[in-house]
Amino acid sequence: MPQLLSRIDENGWVTPAAADVGVAAAEKPYDAKYLYQLANQIQRRFAELNTPVRIVDVRASPSHLRFFLRPAMSGQTAQLGGLIENLRPALPGLQKSLEAELVELYPAQKSGEGAVLLVRPLNPTPLSLDYLLGQENFLTITDSTALSLGLGLNQQTVVRDLRMMPHLLIVGDAPQRLQLLSAVILQLSLFNTPAEFRFALIGGRTDVLDALAQSPHILGGTLHTIREFRRLLDGLIKHLGQRKNQFNQQNAKTLDDYNESVKGQPQKPFPRLLILLDAVSLKGWGEERQAWFSNLYRLVKEGPTLGLHVILTVPDLQPTMIPSQLLELIPEQMILRSAFNTVNWAQPPASFPIVLIDSMYRANGSAPQPVELPAVDNKQIGQILKYWRRVATLRNTDSPDAAPIPSTGLTGYLRRTGQTGALLAARQQREAEQSDASLSAAILAEVPAIIKAERDTKPDLPVVDDNTPPVPRHFLLLEKKYRRAGALAAYLGWLSIGPLIDVLEQSAQEARATLKALQEAGLLEAGESPMLRFMRLSEEE
Repeated sequence: MPQLLSRIDENGWVTPAAADVGVAAAEKPYDAKYLYQLANQIQRRFAELNTPVRIVDVRASPSHLRFFLRPAMSGQTAQLGGLIENLRPALPGLQKSLEAELVELYPAQKSGEGAVLLVRPLNPTPLSLDYLLGQENFLTITDSTALSLGLGLNQQTVVRDLRMMPHLLIVGDAPQRLQLLSAVILQLSLFNTPAEFRFALIGGRTDVLDALAQSPHILGGTLHTIREFRRLLDGLIKHLGQRKNQFNQQNAKTLDDYNESVKGQPQKPFPRLLILLDAVSLKGWGEERQAWFSNLYRLVKEGPTLGLHVILTVPDLQPTMIPSQLLELIPEQMILRSAFNTVNWAQPPASFPIVLIDSMYRANGSAPQPVELPAVDNKQIGQILKYWRRVATLRNTDSPDAAPIPSTGLTGYLRRTGQTGALLAARQQREAEQSDASLSAAILAEVPAIIKAERDTKPDLPVVDDNTPPVPRHFLLLEKKYRRAGALAAYLGWLSIGPLIDVLEQSAQEARATLKALQEAGLLEAGESPMLRFMRLSEEE
């Protein structure tokens, strides 16, 4: 899955391929010839100052280079302890000769292994999301919920699975928190369709959050106040209760178990939900704790097995920002540089130049791990969002380059024509903005305006255009679910329980009630199924 190969889900959504969103293959940041020349230059410079060393390894990331140094003569292990002190006077001259922005020495992670020379070139290339997605240890993962959080000291991407985490706390008010939120959302949007994954955004008004809110994956829009957030929490608590009941009926313990159990059944799979809560920018977060604490605590505690996850950003770990009860439920934490001095480290961070550390990642009390965070390009955000909005608009039209439309199963009759294309495209554009990922809703809500309806002489009924007669009054007076069923009957020329279950996702009991209501309204003939419409739409059909 993380190899970014296009696929189609059961609802007709198509995930992007790498070329669709401009994700390029990861390339080595520096060629071997350049690294060889640089290593020789460093060794010569130290030798000139009577502190000869040999470089035993080189590790390169886009933003910096690390050269692992040992004394030049074998058997000089006694000199390891004073190696850094002996080499440090040469650093100013070395930085000038290398034309580097930064040259720094620090001890190797394991004692007795010498020193590490860090070199950051002038105008370094920021670590990109493309580079992380192209790392081998990420490409070998098959789960669509896998996340690359950054680059570790071993030059491998730090990979975590959202299902296993299952939440993440980001500590610090630096702008990198928004970069990390963007990276998480973009990765999940690359590998999951809006029918498989949805997210909610809560926080102050920022360009990053406003841009992400344009995705069809979002639940509603960005929420900017505690009051709006509280309403969202109330709705999510009710929704989790519904999920729990559905899980119990299917004897499912996790979201994956439930979705697997309802394949081929009338029940609809649930998408995985992610709540991104930027408390750093949310006004009144600490002061109005009583408004959100109890429900948020329930979501964090009960949500993972039901497919709900939370990523929370706070400026620090003070109880006013994150109560201790909530903190205990989120052991996986990304500590940004701006919050280093506010954290009580159970284990000291690894020795590493502070200037290069974006963050420290720690989980379940383990030693913190230095992580370089990716810089998300605004252009890439735009490309990914443009792709999904295009798919939301075109996936059900007859455009030659539109995404394929899956068979509806029981009927297979929902073929689109040239006439319906423009109307459906406009409708689906509005549906995308309202975050409605339902295939049947996008198709059927506009059918009364597309079909050639029965003529009616009433002058006060709406007319779509000169070529489309008005919709009958008795049709408009029906409830919405019956209007959709009537539109489906008009489109197919007949109706039975099967299409109502397959297309409109009604239960068998609801389907029988719908057929009865349409018969009483005069839209269907009375009798056994399949039930024909009372009259033809036009003489041409």
